[in-house]
Amino acid sequence: MAESEIAARIREGYLRANEGDYETMMPLVAVDFELHRRLGGLNDGRVVRGRDAFREYLEPDVFASMQNEILAIREVPGKVLIETRTTAVGAGSGVEMTAMSWQIWEHDSEQVHRVTLYNDRAESEEAFGPSG
Repeated sequence: MAESEIAARIREGYLRANEGDYETMMPLVAVDFELHRRLGGLNDGRVVRGRDAFREYLEPDVFASMQNEILAIREVPGKVLIETRTTAVGAGSGVEMTAMSWQIWEHDSEQVHRVTLYNDRAESEEAFGPSG
């Protein structure tokens, strides 16, 4: 199955963000956008609301660099599930870390209204639902 236009736009946003360009993704983000974290840790439960808050969220803070490699994209109507491997270097420590994550991008075919981040594949797949 060919990748949908919105999935291709999300993919492009990831590629551009790896280059430090966070603006490419902004037209994709709806005014009522929300980002939810299910990664464990202190920021779980905190919801990032709105385009400006999401843009600020994307800006590096604790990492000197961060690269997201898209390993897989799956789609069902209204949702895109992205599997990524993130490699980051701590800003203060210089320590490199690698982590897997899964993101569900919920959309209306034009814009994304919600993204939920997961560090557990099974949890993300259960939330994503059958991929028929």
